[in-house]
Amino acid sequence: MLRFYNRLEELLIAALFAGMTLLTFIQVVLRYVFGTGLLWALEATIYMFAWMVLLGISYGVRERAHIGVDAAVRLLPMRWQR
Repeated sequence: MLRFYNRLEELLIAALFAGMTLLTFIQVVLRYVFGTGLLWALEATIYMFAWMVLLGISYGVRERAHIGVDAAVRLLPMRWQR
């Protein structure tokens, strides 16, 4: 069951990222090619980004892949890295 939730989390992160990219692309095309746009696109992108950050934090903790902590720890001498 835990593996199911892990895959669901990864799928949600990927879907949010793809949705943000697609929505932003559509907005750019509508704005610069057709001279119109979607009123709600920026707000939807902001909400998707916020959810992606929250899920990404959870994913990073689970995978022990926090960039800032990893970079700081690698600067320490080998015996202090633990």
